[in-house]
Amino acid sequence: MAGRLVAVKIAWPRAHRIVSRQDAPISAFDKLVDNPLELEALLRVEALTNPLARDAFKTLPAIPVSRRYNGPLAGLIMTPFVIPRTSRFSNGSYGVLYAGYEENTALRESAHHQSLRLNASKAPAGIAISMHGFLVDVRADVTDIRHGMPDVDARIYDPDDYAVSAAFGRDLRDTDAQGVAYSSVRNPGGTCIGVFWPDAIRTAARRDRWLFYWDGSEISKVARVHD
Repeated sequence: MAGRLVAVKIAWPRAHRIVSRQDAPISAFDKLVDNPLELEALLRVEALTNPLARDAFKTLPAIPVSRRYNGPLAGLIMTPFVIPRTSRFSNGSYGVLYAGYEENTALRESAHHQSLRLNASKAPAGIAISMHGFLVDVRADVTDIRHGMPDVDARIYDPDDYAVSAAFGRDLRDTDAQGVAYSSVRNPGGTCIGVFWPDAIRTAARRDRWLFYWDGSEISKVARVHD
């Protein structure tokens, strides 16, 4: 890829993230401890009964203390980084936190990935998945590859094959970039961000709950839950 990619400073105080569990699966991060050794001790204890915490305990040292997030809903923020998964901008060796600038973008992106999971598990039609929305305040210097920017390899936007985009993400992260702003693949006209390091997040807050309705092949309907 050529060298004219643009770095921009973004401030998204209300980026949307929608996940399938109300609480992050690793509770040690939500203790809001200031001492890194104390956090690691809490993780070690939780790892006795929680396999995800066991994996997080092994991965956490790769994230410098200065780059960790220690604030509201820390479990929600830290878990994607300490439990890496293969995704558009990662080969699975490091974590990325994804969020949408618009709520509808976050819904469509989340619905797509839930559909992949349910298809893979051959889930029967008629299931309603409980989803939980959050607002995250993102402040970061990111590489802007939104549609219309120069020198962006179109293969980054392949809807199914992440080989090129994951290699691109790895190269960016190796240069200490904080993340990438990109056009949503699942919601044309929408904008997403992939964050490479937790310190790009200032704070997080709970928002709405949703139900995703599965018809056997896709998420065919989403509905806001009014408590």
